[in-house]
Amino acid sequence: MQMYGVALRLVALLLLGGTISACSQEKASAVSAQPAADGKGVTISFKVDPDPPRAGDNKLEVSLMQAGAPVTDATVTAAFYMPAMPSMSMPEMRSTFPLQAVGDGVYRGTGNLSMGGTWNVTVTASRTGEPLGNGKYTIIAK
Repeated sequence: MQMYGVALRLVALLLLGGTISACSQEKASAVSAQPAADGKGVTISFKVDPDPPRAGDNKLEVSLMQAGAPVTDATVTAAFYMPAMPSMSMPEMRSTFPLQAVGDGVYRGTGNLSMGGTWNVTVTASRTGEPLGNGKYTIIAK
């Protein structure tokens, strides 16, 4: 009987740990800010609404800052990618969505995710054809 109680507590701890881990991953993956990859001092913040995102339409928001000032004249896109899943006979999926400037370095748009799962997102910002930088993120859509 004592072994049964120990086993039950162990299962409860494992389930709780997995739940906490999954929750922290969802929140951390959907909202992030990081310096752009090329070192030009651009910081890219990326948000998805709803959080966590879902299959279907999601509102996308990117904020661009450079040297403490908003970048208001950039061209911004968000590219979503899900690798192929051969075991499920699913090809890779890619979708790119343009974002429109709404002021103060904020760019918004709508992205339609064809299914739930883990998506890699690359946000790319450029100005007059010259790259400002990009940010790479992972989101988990429900």
